[in-house]
Amino acid sequence: MYPTWSSNRLDCAKRCLSFLYILTWAVCLNDARKEIESKLSTIEWPFLTIHGEEDAIVNPQASQALHDKAASSDKTITIYPGAYHQLHRDIEPDGSTARQQLLDWLVGQEQTRLSQKHLQ
Repeated sequence: MYPTWSSNRLDCAKRCLSFLYILTWAVCLNDARKEIESKLSTIEWPFLTIHGEEDAIVNPQASQALHDKAASSDKTITIYPGAYHQLHRDIEPDGSTARQQLLDWLVGQEQTRLSQKHLQ
């Protein structure tokens, strides 16, 4: 009887610690979200947002809100139909399409930066 009670108690302790870890993580994530949201109107640098429409972890509307509220004039958003949370690792063709979009965007940003540098 004692080993069963002991192992159940240990399992209970593990579950409680796991819950506290997840709760702490969720509180920190929510605090970060609030801080980011409070600063969105000051974001003026270029940024790319890609999101999977079927993402069950982060609602795609969060990416749309980020895009809509940011002050940057150079911002791009793509929401991939049928894709999930880790879009860059998603099933094909979405994974390779998202990776290629990121590379193309980065190259475009560098070309813009270099051409602006030459104009100075």
